[in-house]
Amino acid sequence: MPDLNAQLHGTVLKTRDADEAAALLGNAAVPYRFETIAASPLFSTDILILQGRSMIVSTAASTGKLWLETGMPAGSYGLAVALGSGVGVHKSRGQTVDVCPDSSFVQNPGTLAEVTTQEQYRVLFVRMDADVLNTELESRLGRRTGSPLVFHPEFKMGSAAGHKLGHACRNLRRALGRTQGTAVATSALIAQSEAEIINLLLEAQPHNYSKEMSRFAEAGNWSVRVAKEYMRSSAHLPLTLGDVCSVAGVNARTLQHTFRRSHGFTPMAFLRRVRLEAVQAGLMNPDERTTVAAQATKWGFFHFGRFSRIYRAAFGEFPSETLSRSRKRKHY
Repeated sequence: MPDLNAQLHGTVLKTRDADEAAALLGNAAVPYRFETIAASPLFSTDILILQGRSMIVSTAASTGKLWLETGMPAGSYGLAVALGSGVGVHKSRGQTVDVCPDSSFVQNPGTLAEVTTQEQYRVLFVRMDADVLNTELESRLGRRTGSPLVFHPEFKMGSAAGHKLGHACRNLRRALGRTQGTAVATSALIAQSEAEIINLLLEAQPHNYSKEMSRFAEAGNWSVRVAKEYMRSSAHLPLTLGDVCSVAGVNARTLQHTFRRSHGFTPMAFLRRVRLEAVQAGLMNPDERTTVAAQATKWGFFHFGRFSRIYRAAFGEFPSETLSRSRKRKHY
């Protein structure tokens, strides 16, 4: 078996020996004991292990149905993400998570989980340093924590936060695979990917400090970015603040506070600006059928007098003047 301590960055194992796989993953991912399930295909697995700054990323592509009992060490959190159609059912503390494209499994330090795998599966497992997560939590709370951080075990991957989490995990794996072991500690991309995973877990995944964090929390950069992208792509729809918050994965107070602090205006003011700019673009590139009323209505402005005043305040002229000027220019 490879010397894990010497070769952790980029350790690769291809084996049909389930004991050998368990020994390697026990040090790098999560310790477990296993039993093969009768009538299952013969076991085989390809494992890749990559050492990050505060995380270890393991990927395994396996054949052979197993029953596993995993125990997360006291100093680590675990995150199991399906890379294919599904991994299997995870049971922990009376809760069941089917790890598949819709759900990932978060394992807390010192907890046991029972896993029944599928006959074929591909999984990405991130093992995270508990001290790093706790330090970030205490920084956000502005105080020392008196009890361990405990996450809800199921992370919904179909949510905006789940899409971001999957993307961040794949980015981290990709960055680690392209970075020499000696350069991992100084890689900005690796640091950014690890920080995004931590931010997503603390901000989007329910845990025992979620309520306290929400009292004064700011939305993370990813939440603001998702909100902006959603408003830009859906500006033609009758969006509400609740719609935007649902996609961004934060509550209204948090998103509004963050927008005001970072931009000086609310999310809905941002949406109005996006719509005004869309109207202006339409009026600056008219055809023979273009009218101010049609452009305003297309982008959700139905009170034309109020719209004209808002437009003039934004661009220094009435929308009819923009349209007239654009048509004159086209006739030169």
